[in-house]
Amino acid sequence: DTSAIGCSDVATYTFETQERASNPPSQQPSEQPSNSPTETCDIDIALECEGCNVTTNDIPPCLGRPTMFGMLFFGGNCSNTFSLQLPNQTNCTDFFENGAIPEPESNETSYIMAVVGLGLWTEGNTTLFEGNVRQSTVFYLYRDGFRLPSDTIIYTFPEVAQDDIPEPGFFPDPQLYPPLQIVEFHASCSQPIVLFNQFGAHQIIQFENAAQGNVTILEATELNYDIAVPISFPTGEDTIRVSSAQLITNYTIPRLITVPIN
Repeated sequence: DTSAIGCSDVATYTFETQERASNPPSQQPSEQPSNSPTETCDIDIALECEGCNVTTNDIPPCLGRPTMFGMLFFGGNCSNTFSLQLPNQTNCTDFFENGAIPEPESNETSYIMAVVGLGLWTEGNTTLFEGNVRQSTVFYLYRDGFRLPSDTIIYTFPEVAQDDIPEPGFFPDPQLYPPLQIVEFHASCSQPIVLFNQFGAHQIIQFENAAQGNVTILEATELNYDIAVPISFPTGEDTIRVSSAQLITNYTIPRLITVPIN
């Protein structure tokens, strides 16, 4: 679903202008003159996006047992869950009494642990991931190159202070950091998994397996922008060179992108 993809109507451009001498030079220039001095100015311009065309190639489903998942901490409660898996293969529970999980675009941080499901994991065992994660960033479920378990559970807690971070394989202190959300899903790809599938606050944006290699959303989507900049000199004697531009896109999550222009 690419209906939310677009661009904003404000950007910042940096221009460099050549400084012209007010009088003719008093002597002939040397054979290799030094670079002319320049002035740099920042100009804020209201822009009209003439075209925010999006080309989305076919996104292949996961066809083999993955060795890695790239998970975007999208944020939000269990109502955000979207997948093609059977209802008995997924489960998401919010613990609103313990606090609110970070919302999309909040840039807040939570402590996340991902472990083997089906009751096969106990505290002290190796986890698939554990650590503080800022909303809108990516964390990776990984098992030292081995295939991931068929079922995976992701626990989301409040941000854990540095002095309170538990030993590897152990939950944070439940009195200080009670769970905000627990998500369970079938991770072997015997049940349908497609990029952009979301389980609670966590969205799959990348996977890797022996059959397909590394598959990511970055290879699947191309954004094209045509932007008109209404600026000109009345005399026609001066020139402007655009050296860089800053664009804001709301593709998946808001991004501020600085684009060098040759």
